[in-house]
Amino acid sequence: MNEYVECKIKQTDSTIRFTQPVLLQSFGDEFKCKAGKIQIPAEAGGNLEKCKTADALSEGEQTKYQSGVGKLQHMMHRSRPENYNAVRELSRFMIFGASKDHMLAMERVMNYCLTTRERGLLLEPTQEWDGNPKMNY
Repeated sequence: MNEYVECKIKQTDSTIRFTQPVLLQSFGDEFKCKAGKIQIPAEAGGNLEKCKTADALSEGEQTKYQSGVGKLQHMMHRSRPENYNAVRELSRFMIFGASKDHMLAMERVMNYCLTTRERGLLLEPTQEWDGNPKMNY
């Protein structure tokens, strides 16, 4: 089993790591994001506010925003749970309309993911299952 829901699975003797290199590649190709020096997925102390009409994205940009946030949600659920808060905040503005600030925040999360592309979800079990369906905890 090397793949699961677009995840690449790397297994060692005691660990399993889930990564999504194809999705990361789409961040670079589709959204023109690049790896950099970003250390955290969201700006420290930053707070996204409701969009003012003058700052709203065009219909095409809004669709691109929705697509990007959807990809980040998929990644958050499958291989990058540390992005949960940042992506949850971005998803609040998918329906009501986003601004250029929201788009920049989305690109920041994508850049963070590209910068830390080898991170992924790491499973390190500390116990072995003996096959008994009624395991004692």
